[in-house]
Amino acid sequence: MKKLFLPLLLVAAFAHADKVVVDEKFDGDLNTLWVGQNGDGTVPMNATIVDDPLRPGNKVLRFDKPVFGGDIFTKEKFPEGKYKLTFDYLGTCKSNCGGVIGITAEFPGRDYWVAGTASSGFPERIKDTGKWQSYDFDFKGRFDFHLALEQWVQSNGAGGDVYFDNIKLIQKGDGDGKLKEAAAPVIATVAAGDAPAGKGPQMVYYFTSWGNSRGYWVKNIETSGTADKATVIQYAFGNVVDNKCSVGVEKEGVGSAGLDYWNPIPTEHTLDGKEDKGDNGLFGHWNQIKQLKKKHPNLKFVISLGGWTWSKNFSDAALPANREAFVKSCIDAYIKGNVPDKNGKVVPGLAAGVFDGVDIDWEYPASQGAPGNIVRPEDKQNFTALLNEFRKQLDAAKPGYLLTIASGAPSNILAGMELDKIHKPLNWISVMTYDFNGPWSNKSGHLATLYGSSAEVTTAGALKEFVEGGVPPQKLLVGVPFYGYGWVLSKTDNNGMGQPVKGKAKGTYDEGAAGYTDIKAMPGKVFRDEKSRAVWKLDGDVMWVYDDVQAIKDKVEFVKKQNLGGIMAWDLVGDTEGELVDTVYQGLTKK
Repeated sequence: MKKLFLPLLLVAAFAHADKVVVDEKFDGDLNTLWVGQNGDGTVPMNATIVDDPLRPGNKVLRFDKPVFGGDIFTKEKFPEGKYKLTFDYLGTCKSNCGGVIGITAEFPGRDYWVAGTASSGFPERIKDTGKWQSYDFDFKGRFDFHLALEQWVQSNGAGGDVYFDNIKLIQKGDGDGKLKEAAAPVIATVAAGDAPAGKGPQMVYYFTSWGNSRGYWVKNIETSGTADKATVIQYAFGNVVDNKCSVGVEKEGVGSAGLDYWNPIPTEHTLDGKEDKGDNGLFGHWNQIKQLKKKHPNLKFVISLGGWTWSKNFSDAALPANREAFVKSCIDAYIKGNVPDKNGKVVPGLAAGVFDGVDIDWEYPASQGAPGNIVRPEDKQNFTALLNEFRKQLDAAKPGYLLTIASGAPSNILAGMELDKIHKPLNWISVMTYDFNGPWSNKSGHLATLYGSSAEVTTAGALKEFVEGGVPPQKLLVGVPFYGYGWVLSKTDNNGMGQPVKGKAKGTYDEGAAGYTDIKAMPGKVFRDEKSRAVWKLDGDVMWVYDDVQAIKDKVEFVKKQNLGGIMAWDLVGDTEGELVDTVYQGLTKK
């Protein structure tokens, strides 16, 4: 990988030695150093200092109840930087008792769990052996933080079976007392042999197969003007079942072959307004896509695999024994077009020409997404190998097919990927820089902030981590939401932002969710945070967070200033009039 080394800057600051900032042996009052959630003593700590069950005469910390979001936090906050964390751990259940240790911005806030007992979702693993084990981990705090511990609620522990002792947090210094040269960030570029980045700014939008239930069909891509203003449309989603791409299945929760290509589109929703007679047996959305591409030959479509709901089986499919055959099944179906008809007979080439590549939306490698997903620590390496296999087989079919991924934004998600390796077979990475708050939140918060403190998940912060991890900027797309989330608030102080939530607002998608076009038409006063570039609407006690035209313009300018690859949006249903699509197009293509 080629790298650009920016000029070295001399810093005339003497180095400092390592400094112990926490040294807790749990031989005194727990309340001296620690506090529960909220940080003000109103929420009790579900932990007790008890006699060591294995070492007579010693006192240790025991968690009495599994919780979510952190249980005990250091009262003191420590500055971002490099640290060493050492501790002793004892888990007395059979496996995954739920012991977790990490850092968090508030009580709780943005968190980064350094180590835990689960087999996935943590950079480091601690084990439940029924014996005391000592651990020593180095980590980088990317924001000012409190040390946090808990017994995780999604574990096999029941309380009374997780113990910690001898916790020491050491702030790292350079240790030699001499002047140092500090190098500016290393920025990767696309090397010879790597898959190329997109040609020009990319304007990428998800089309959902179920969007017709909300009135959005392939025809709307044309009538809204999106077809002339997009470079790539990503079709969501394809499922992964039994270690292969599952195509030609009509079953709720498994596949939607009827909408995809089996059944005719109602005449009023076809591209030409005529009866859908199919294309040699190809009907549905896929036939309409083929017709749309004939009218707009520069517009590409890719199949997006997985998503939140259908990522369960990626981990199995990516295993070395399954990987090659899995990828072949996807290439055969979506690229070569060999798909089953209604009778289950595979028709060679029936769907050929619909898709121009593959988008992998695995949520998430080595980290838990939806409950029930299969997750392994080795997903991190297997994901890289899976992408290389996709690139190999796509190029064998015909050079030029697109291969992209969608990735989460938080640090713990990024820790499950080899950032400096995965970009090589990819044309770009779409970073899902949204859903920072939503219907699951207990207080109102921004949906997709552009800027903020290092203690928050932000668009700028997430993209910075990708670049620092070795991804060329031109292979990064900023994700923006064409939807929003709404709450009914208990209080409306601070114009509703950061206030307790008592329920979900009435939505047009689901409870608490609506498209941009719908939110724009709702009553209420619009507020904007000029620092974070976030927007929200408040009507009485009903609040909606979303991205409007100005928020999109701000992110387009960010993309241009940072020399990033473009914009990705979820999803077209929310922008029925094409207003946000036009905003992206005008901003990225016009000077």
